[in-house]
Amino acid sequence: QLEGAQSLEDAVARVAARVKTAQPGEWIFGMGWNHLDWKEPIFPIKTPLDAVAPNNPVVLRRKDGHSVWLNSAALRAKQITRDTRDPAGGIIDRDASGEPTGTLRENAMALLGDRAGFSPGDISEDILQNAILAANKLGITGIHNVEGAEALRVFSSLRAKDKLNLRVTHTLPVENLERAVEIGLRGGFGDEWLRIAGVKMFADGSLGSQTAWMLEPFEGQSSNRGVATTSPEEIEHIARQAAKAGMAVYTHAIGDRANREVLNVYEKLRGEGLDSLFRIEHAQHLDPNDLPRFKSLRVIASMQPIHATSDYKMADTFLAKRARYAYAFKSLLNAGVTLVFGSDCPVETLDPWVGIHAAVTRTRANGEPAGGWYPEEKLTVEEAVRAYTTPLSIGARGD
Repeated sequence: QLEGAQSLEDAVARVAARVKTAQPGEWIFGMGWNHLDWKEPIFPIKTPLDAVAPNNPVVLRRKDGHSVWLNSAALRAKQITRDTRDPAGGIIDRDASGEPTGTLRENAMALLGDRAGFSPGDISEDILQNAILAANKLGITGIHNVEGAEALRVFSSLRAKDKLNLRVTHTLPVENLERAVEIGLRGGFGDEWLRIAGVKMFADGSLGSQTAWMLEPFEGQSSNRGVATTSPEEIEHIARQAAKAGMAVYTHAIGDRANREVLNVYEKLRGEGLDSLFRIEHAQHLDPNDLPRFKSLRVIASMQPIHATSDYKMADTFLAKRARYAYAFKSLLNAGVTLVFGSDCPVETLDPWVGIHAAVTRTRANGEPAGGWYPEEKLTVEEAVRAYTTPLSIGARGD
């Protein structure tokens, strides 16, 4: 567990401790590192890991899940070399000579195959029931689940045994869509405790991994406008297929370019008469010209207010003045947009009260920044609670 590591040295020391208990050649997985918390906030490279794990492949997932940090043993095992091309929508970080440095971003993580370290793995009923109990203690009675087939199987098992004490709306990953359409599965299938909503896909990456798809380059990175992890043409194809099958469409979009491209797709589908529920997940960084389009196209802005306070320093660094329309809760509400809130757990805490605090104060728990970050975007307590509890935030169609 690398969450909370305050330096590169701290993260490497935790890996070294794990290596001592590993078998020779055993793969070591970890998650939670955030290089932006370190004294030198640059992407880590393989060399420090090689020093403590020369013989064990190491795969370490960044906090946001959009990058992995590898050692040389992992690169060798998966035959990722200077001759390996960047896949569409992915980045292999390289040095000046073209040699992989040890970080894979976005679709490049697929080069690891079953060693990507992201699979829910063996999710047991006991583990899931403990998680449900934790959610219930926070007052949570309904969630959206995007964890894929393994989690759905366990939720289904709990439901069959009448042990599912949480209303679960499940979104299918893109790779399951064609089969779902083939067997006639439609949005809303299920009951009040467990039902299918639709499909979720990704238009871009994240701010922390500097892969959010932007209209203009990140500050200080003249050649980096982020990554389109799924092309607009493919998003259109997937969204049309899902909408025609009566499914809701959820599209992850962080950068202002990604949000615009997704809105363009939704606009085209609305023009074709498709009336499915359309959501943009995160809607983090918007061009002000796109704000009113959410309402006119009946697109739900599904946001996580904790990101505004967790990420504000990062947004100021990478976006400068453009950060004015990052996490623009009040501007969206004032534009008449349907706003729903969630947690983005496990990237952030599941606790909705922490999110409500962030939405209302625009400060962290320690009161920073004083007065709130872009305080004009603060919500009232009532507005924040409504965003967490509106039926659209817990149901496939708000029925």
